[in-house]
Amino acid sequence: MSHEESREPNEADKADVAKRLSVAHELETSEKQPLVSNGLRDEPVTGIALLASIMQATFFTDLFCYHADARFGHPTRQERVSALQEAHPKFYLWCRNADFIARAILMVAVTGVASTAAVGVAIRLFY
Repeated sequence: MSHEESREPNEADKADVAKRLSVAHELETSEKQPLVSNGLRDEPVTGIALLASIMQATFFTDLFCYHADARFGHPTRQERVSALQEAHPKFYLWCRNADFIARAILMVAVTGVASTAAVGVAIRLFY
């Protein structure tokens, strides 16, 4: 029977599925976390916690995971992401590298703003 041909399941098929489901065990538990999260906190964060929050953000990897969730129907996210990674390795590498670059840009921007503010305060205090 080819993939294009299909048939309605008979009673033997239904009994076989019920028998297999009764002894089946999921190898991995389902995710308790939301499917898409950018790693940033909802409440206001200041100081070092802000830098840590920015370093945990994965904008492009979340995009990759979103496409994996939309494209594949595997039971766990890990299997869906692995399937998409095998199908599109260049997209995966692009997302990982883009996350690294985005984190670097965000860190430089936040550190630059903080440094500029510190220099401004020092200049006003001492000059």
